[in-house]
Amino acid sequence: MVRNDQFAPIGALAQAMAQAVNKAMARSGLSGNQLAKKMGRSQSYVSARTQGRASWTLDEVDQIAQLTGVSFFDIVDAAQDM
Repeated sequence: MVRNDQFAPIGALAQAMAQAVNKAMARSGLSGNQLAKKMGRSQSYVSARTQGRASWTLDEVDQIAQLTGVSFFDIVDAAQDM
């Protein structure tokens, strides 16, 4: 497990993507724990990304779009507006 102080800093785009994913999760009523289970990831893995300590991959954002019912491009557009 990686400690919080061991994460490399992420850029503004990754921070914006974290916020956009959080918005998609909120719109669909999906909690971080539920998302982690549906993605087959640990809660700490998802938490690090939803809190902007680590970056989502594009494949993960695509998976999140499918799980939340929010289109991939809507998530990307939301990140651009952050």
